[in-house]
Amino acid sequence: MTNRTGLGLTLALALLATPGARGQELTEETALNDPLAALAEALDEPGREVLAGFPAYDAERILRGVRALEERANTPDARPDDGYVAALGYLQLLVVRRFYAREAAASMPRALENESDEALAARGLEHARAFAQAQPRHSDAERVIGELISFQISGAISGMRKGPEARAAIDRALTKDPGNAWAHFAIARMHFHNPAFVGGDKEAALRELRLLSRRIEDVRLSIYLARAYLWKGLPDQARYWSQVALRQAADNPEAQAVARAVARTED
Repeated sequence: MTNRTGLGLTLALALLATPGARGQELTEETALNDPLAALAEALDEPGREVLAGFPAYDAERILRGVRALEERANTPDARPDDGYVAALGYLQLLVVRRFYAREAAASMPRALENESDEALAARGLEHARAFAQAQPRHSDAERVIGELISFQISGAISGMRKGPEARAAIDRALTKDPGNAWAHFAIARMHFHNPAFVGGDKEAALRELRLLSRRIEDVRLSIYLARAYLWKGLPDQARYWSQVALRQAADNPEAQAVARAVARTED
């Protein structure tokens, strides 16, 4: 890596990790809410397929729901939230693909074998941006946009542009709704994954994840709490959250992988 490339990547990650403005940081006093909880109750079959497929990382089911939403676009059957739900579906597919690519490439779901992060993110962003333009007051669309953009970062050059763009979108979501729990979760994941020298802070991530766990019950949060406690060297807490994750989604391959990692600390 050249000095110029290293500096660019450092700058991009630092900007991505910059704390939000105007008191958007997660604290004990933040009144959290879950924008996905109310959404789940209002969906019809294609939307339910998208959300219901995610706990088990069922890429085929998620994609089936997304395609059904896309097929009914601009028809009398289309619903106002279809673009947002389709964008969520593409974000979920990216999470699933990234897990398998990183930890279980040989088991990559067939539905994702010929996909790329860039292509999935581009399709998701098309839906998310159109929805955000049509529904400018929606508090979670910008969060989805920010997370989708983050999957487009593939190195220093793209990171210099995409990193700040992703964080800015998440900050816009928090400006609209400072209690958006999933926007705060996105920031906690940034804190967990980014290196310390560019603003990553695993202690902050653990604190944020613990605060979020008081409001959200979701396998994604439980997985990250287990990973954070493993990093912290607290196997009892890591075991607890890995067991919670498995109770929430016994078929989730990442929850299973985390449980195996916890078990290895006990050997």
